[in-house]
Amino acid sequence: MRLTGLQSGIGQYAYHTPNVFGFFLPEYSASGQIAESKLVSPEAMVLNAPTVVGFLNGAYNLIDMGLNECFGGFGTKATNSCTWIFKNWYHWRPEIQTMGILRYQPSNADAENVVDELALLLTAGRLSPGSRSIIKEAYDVELSAATAASALRLAQKLVISAPEFHSTNTVKRKGELRPDPEEPVPSNNDYKAIIFVNLNGGMCMACFMNAQTFS
Repeated sequence: MRLTGLQSGIGQYAYHTPNVFGFFLPEYSASGQIAESKLVSPEAMVLNAPTVVGFLNGAYNLIDMGLNECFGGFGTKATNSCTWIFKNWYHWRPEIQTMGILRYQPSNADAENVVDELALLLTAGRLSPGSRSIIKEAYDVELSAATAASALRLAQKLVISAPEFHSTNTVKRKGELRPDPEEPVPSNNDYKAIIFVNLNGGMCMACFMNAQTFS
């Protein structure tokens, strides 16, 4: 099965690593706390805002709509209208409008059971108590407001958004709020310009709202 846009979307694809020798530079160190701590982070060579957003868009689409090209998906074209799928969700037929779908179903719909199973499948059980609590609460809220299927999709998206999914290290939360950014000091120069930064891709609002759960 051919996946499309992975190199531009998440920065990785088979035989397309950023080094001509076919692997990440072992001595690469991401700037900031990693470099200051004298640590290395080879795979961070392709980690930037567009690739983070590209992964979340593609993975969330896989959970919601299966493998296709819609809304930043990793698959090829499987339907004539992505907008039609979004607007006619209850008439969507994944067996003919996608290249594949996720068929995982929990043994029961209890929040603790669902999160425990997803933690085992997606993080090898590393999901921290703090993350589990956040996901359980979000799952219960969605379950009471919508359906078990919708709550399961939300739980899956939150697990893959958690730090434990992206690292094999033990995650320990500080429990501290991030400081607000400092207000910029106004310039006294007569000349002023607006700088427009165009990032490659954009994060859908649903993806943004799910990611904010862990912020």
